[in-house]
Amino acid sequence: MTSATMDVRTAMASERRELVDVLDGLTTDQWNAPSLCAGWRVREVAAHMSQGFRYSFGRTALELVRSGGGLRTMTDRLLLAYGRVLPTGR
Repeated sequence: MTSATMDVRTAMASERRELVDVLDGLTTDQWNAPSLCAGWRVREVAAHMSQGFRYSFGRTALELVRSGGGLRTMTDRLLLAYGRVLPTGR
């Protein structure tokens, strides 16, 4: 592995840890606050940002087929469902 690859991976891991720290401190009102993404609250944005870590490529492909091939349809369906189970605050 090259030094540049390691630097990118280190930076990505650091950003993910920082995001976890921010999300971990949110209150119920903050989780439910509207985001800049129409129809999505903070909880749906957080679910979207973590989707690649929760679903394998195969699962994503299956969910895309279940959504009639519509990426936006799949994303909205999965994120709204996952958004309902995210933390409710402290």
